[in-house]
Amino acid sequence: MSEAASAPSAPRTILLPKRLRAAEVAALLAEIRHRDGESPLTLDLREVEDFDAATLALLGHVAQDLPGVTAVNVPEALVRAGA
Repeated sequence: MSEAASAPSAPRTILLPKRLRAAEVAALLAEIRHRDGESPLTLDLREVEDFDAATLALLGHVAQDLPGVTAVNVPEALVRAGA
């Protein structure tokens, strides 16, 4: 087996959109399910301004149930809403 074939995939970052509501969360979860489980995935929430309960549920799901997936740059409004 060649080294390239056995090397882990490079980490990937997804910059999430300004609007992250139920429909966008469902599409994102589908994308996460189809990822290579070996490669780390970062969800960058810096642009998110418009969110709903599905967004909050996504953050909880990432923290508890999705190994290798992390959320970064979570806006303060989203942190307060989840408190």
